[in-house]
Amino acid sequence: MGRWRRPDLEEGWADRTTTARMLGKTVRTLLQWHRQGKGPPRRHNGNGIRYRITEIEDWLRRNPRNGATSAAVSDAP
Repeated sequence: MGRWRRPDLEEGWADRTTTARMLGKTVRTLLQWHRQGKGPPRRHNGNGIRYRITEIEDWLRRNPRNGATSAAVSDAP
């Protein structure tokens, strides 16, 4: 049985749940950060909120205290 693929993730985008998992945070934390003007940049598209994976990684390098361990980032799809 083949793996179900999501085109947005294959093209370098992550949804809110995947981003939270990459950062070792909850979706609620991402929502709070957005209201406070914190966190990685996000974008709205026809499928909802998306985060560019390269921008998540850049944000983690600039904010190591706010993010997850490197193992959590490498485990993300």
